[in-house]
Amino acid sequence: ECMIDTVVRVPEKPLEVLRGIHSFDPCLACSTHLYNEKGEEIANVRVQGACI
Repeated sequence: ECMIDTVVRVPEKPLEVLRGIHSFDPCLACSTHLYNEKGEEIANVRVQGACI
């Protein structure tokens, strides 16, 4: 719920979302999917090498 209504300036690079998720668990942000209000995926971010 902490990410609801978070403004994302560049949807293809959702840094605001990754930073918020990372604050709860560093490895959760290694693979993140961003959806719009219609349920359509607008970004899929995967960080390679940092997480096991």
